[in-house]
Amino acid sequence: MAQGVCRLTRKFIDPDAILEPNCGQGAFVLAAAKAFPNAKRIWAGDVNAQYVQNVKRINDSRVVVQRTNFFSGRWKEVLNSQTGSVLIIGNPPWVTNSELARLNSGNVPKKENAENLAGIDALTGKSNFDVSEWMMVEEVKALQGRSGVLAMLCKTSVARKVLRFVWKNAQTYASASIYKIDAKRFFDVSVEACLLLIRFQPKANAALAPCLVYDSLESVQPSQTVALRNGTLVNDAAFTDAFPELFQPDALQPLWRSGVKHDCSKVLELTRIDDNVYLNKLGEQTTLEPLCVYPLLKSSDVANGRVEPIRRFLLVPQTRVGQNVERLQDDAPLTWTYLQNHLDYFQNRKSAVYNKQTPFSIFGVGDYAFTPWKVAISGLYRTLAFQVIKPQEDRPVVFDDTCYLLPCQTKRQAALVKRILDSPLAVQAINALVFWDSKRPIKCEALNRLNLLKLAKRQGLENEYQSAFRLKDSN
Repeated sequence: MAQGVCRLTRKFIDPDAILEPNCGQGAFVLAAAKAFPNAKRIWAGDVNAQYVQNVKRINDSRVVVQRTNFFSGRWKEVLNSQTGSVLIIGNPPWVTNSELARLNSGNVPKKENAENLAGIDALTGKSNFDVSEWMMVEEVKALQGRSGVLAMLCKTSVARKVLRFVWKNAQTYASASIYKIDAKRFFDVSVEACLLLIRFQPKANAALAPCLVYDSLESVQPSQTVALRNGTLVNDAAFTDAFPELFQPDALQPLWRSGVKHDCSKVLELTRIDDNVYLNKLGEQTTLEPLCVYPLLKSSDVANGRVEPIRRFLLVPQTRVGQNVERLQDDAPLTWTYLQNHLDYFQNRKSAVYNKQTPFSIFGVGDYAFTPWKVAISGLYRTLAFQVIKPQEDRPVVFDDTCYLLPCQTKRQAALVKRILDSPLAVQAINALVFWDSKRPIKCEALNRLNLLKLAKRQGLENEYQSAFRLKDSN
């Protein structure tokens, strides 16, 4: 693999210096020494002392190996001391900061909100990141203002995040390409992975030039393009550029929302035994008032069209974020007692989103969660399967937080939205926004980029859409 990467990289640069800040056992150092005979210096570093000793056995006077922690910044000092063009190459660790924390590793980057996330996004999964992402962003920063190439093996999802950073921040970006690799074959991991190549050049003026995506290291023709358009990553720049109006959402259209986030399924997710009698996931039977109990659909239900009859229910203590739960002492005393008896389960929730919140706080609730009709889709499945969801037993249906919903007041609205989204043009537009190799390919941000009115207009449904959503509905 290292030899193939170096052969390909040679098409983009003949470097004066090469850096491998996470050299491991030296595969890239050895391959680079053979592939780039004109390089004057090859510097390698690693935190593992045994790896460093192994790499020192490479018989090449240009190779300098030091034991160093990437996060100490030693590699930056080495880079700044080099003249001419530079290649930073390698295979950084494919773990997240949260995974390292679980392993009690002290070798982690300083936490920072690089994407400037706000509110709940900054506290939940969006703030988690692969360490390789942090490393490559630092390397991108260090390459600014000079001629160089970043060539890294990484998860494909990480490559896109690094590209987003480059397009938003880099001043000397020249070009980029992604070459897919078989991670199961080479690294025995089941994840979409690639070689990411980014070229930097002083006075380059490539602006937001798209990244070409190739199906393998040997491919000569790209199969896809990744680009940044209006702050959003897209995988079909030609389509988004041809129909820009489809990706400029109408301020008056309803917003897609995520389902309920509670992180306490053992207590809150229920099956019904009899009227108002439920069984929780702890095997306990309890009687609850109907006030806070709602029909529940999960991601697998929505994706596979199992939307009725309802098999699960969810106890929803709040109807809006931050609502005072103590109201249940009077409004639903059985529910209040049940919650109090399981207080420790709520207090042991790990997510920082619950810090400084009342003990039974949940998220993903608001007026939108309790509209009678909805259009819903699973965020986890690699298929476009929109479902119209109607009330069940005169109660609005709620969803888990791996689903996305568009709130509707009437059956007419919901049926019209599904009709619009199922059209070939809408499917093509959604596919331009979705990266199907992602862990959660469907995202709220992508759905909210679509202009439903413009999509309706292209299907001859503009008047019907206007009537359904902007005029008083008689149905």
